[in-house]
Amino acid sequence: MFKAKTFPIEFAARNHAARVSSLEGLLTDKTIVYIDFGNVREWRKRLGWEVDLKKLKDFLDSFGVKEVRFYFGTLRGDDQANRFMTFVHKCGYKIRTKEVKKMRLTIDLSNIIDPYSKDTLASFIDRTLLNNLSPAAIACLNNELKALNGNGILHLECWKCNFDVEIGTDMRIAFQLNEADSFCLFSGDSDFADPLTVILNARRQVSVFGTARHIASELNALKSRGLQIVDVAALRDFLEKTP
Repeated sequence: MFKAKTFPIEFAARNHAARVSSLEGLLTDKTIVYIDFGNVREWRKRLGWEVDLKKLKDFLDSFGVKEVRFYFGTLRGDDQANRFMTFVHKCGYKIRTKEVKKMRLTIDLSNIIDPYSKDTLASFIDRTLLNNLSPAAIACLNNELKALNGNGILHLECWKCNFDVEIGTDMRIAFQLNEADSFCLFSGDSDFADPLTVILNARRQVSVFGTARHIASELNALKSRGLQIVDVAALRDFLEKTP
């Protein structure tokens, strides 16, 4: 049963009564929500607006959900990251985190003679994409890397922290222990197809919240088994972060 936790949510609900009603069957006191924040954070690029985490928690609590689990990486010794996680904790999320890994990618072409070689590019460009690039494009990219090498840059660093395994495992455990009758996932990644299939096969309710045209085909295929997919764009009045 929906009961708005804040006035802004109550106000939005008055204008979107049908939308709230449609979600009451998905979000109940027997629902556990799993939020892959690394995925959610990227939604702003497609939506044109950012999800407010406090509003999101209040919105979910308005439906009386059993628990909201939040998955995101931690940067050790980073004050801004620590403040963010403190804020998430105060919002009432159940946090699961791990340290973000720094990945070092080599772009050193000093031993590469062939201008059309894909060897170095293959370390950070998807092989399928690489195989569909023209020889001219490959040569152009290699020239750009050589220019970076000429400026003394032989490696690139990127941050990586994926929670697909942890979320999938937690969902399976909650399912096996009968901790929930309904499972709600905030992510559109294909890696979740297997645990969601297991839960759906047991005739449990499962919903996925994501952005249109960015839900993996493996998840869309599960709609025939009962998976409910919700476009977050339709919840803008409830969730948008404002200045």
